[in-house]
Amino acid sequence: MMLRAAFALPEPVVEDLRRVAGRLSVLPGVRPSQAVALDVRVADLGNIVEADARSLAASVSRQFAQTAAPLLRATGVEVSPRGSVALTLGGDVETLRAMATAVGLAAERINLYVDRRSFRPEVVVASLDQQRPGSRVAAALEAIEPPVTEDWSIHELVLVRTRWGAAGGAAEVFERVPIGTGSGAAGVDGE
Repeated sequence: MMLRAAFALPEPVVEDLRRVAGRLSVLPGVRPSQAVALDVRVADLGNIVEADARSLAASVSRQFAQTAAPLLRATGVEVSPRGSVALTLGGDVETLRAMATAVGLAAERINLYVDRRSFRPEVVVASLDQQRPGSRVAAALEAIEPPVTEDWSIHELVLVRTRWGAAGGAAEVFERVPIGTGSGAAGVDGE
């Protein structure tokens, strides 16, 4: 199965982002992200057998058990050179980054390579088709204020598998890894 790791957003935040993605889709060349992809992506883990995926989840679960849930907030909307429209995050970003690194280290212990440099504290809400020079779409997107104004906590890491069939890929949550209740240490030790 193809697997990716991501920090799940609270449902009210996902609902706000779904509304924003719907509004963005009226702009020419803008494709909203699928609802299942509205999360903070940690890593694409590639094709992995179920036993290794469960081992990864167990390892990460032990590391995150005493970790305080990071408190995040939206800081802006940016258009990346790769053509994605992302909600940028602030707050406990260094804790989130340390947790993403811990996921990468746990994956390496079961012989999966994860490019940990690719983690970005953002939520991709849409993608752009190729834009012509002078297009006003990118300027309109950059003028959008962050849709979520309240801080929120990240309480779980999800492992999302993609099942491929004749109709294409269907993503579903394979495993949920809870993040501590906030009574533990503020950092992640990497086990």
